[in-house]
Amino acid sequence: MSGDYEVSQLCRLLQVSRSGYYGWQQRERHPGPRAVENQALRAEIRTAFATHQARYGSPRLTRVLPGRPSRNRVARLVRLEHLHAR
Repeated sequence: MSGDYEVSQLCRLLQVSRSGYYGWQQRERHPGPRAVENQALRAEIRTAFATHQARYGSPRLTRVLPGRPSRNRVARLVRLEHLHAR
């Protein structure tokens, strides 16, 4: 779409700053170390959740995950995965 219109016009229309647009574009291409770590943790959460037959919520998942991430972080990632314990 930016090939048909100028980026400045699109940003003005969408009410975002150009620097914000370019920052978003950069983060999409090269996620930071925390985002990469969260992706790996989400995969481990899905595996642990399936292994324990959807019976573990975030407190128990926190205990079985390697590295012992915080319970709040695990709870947030469980919500993003739309996982619900029985």
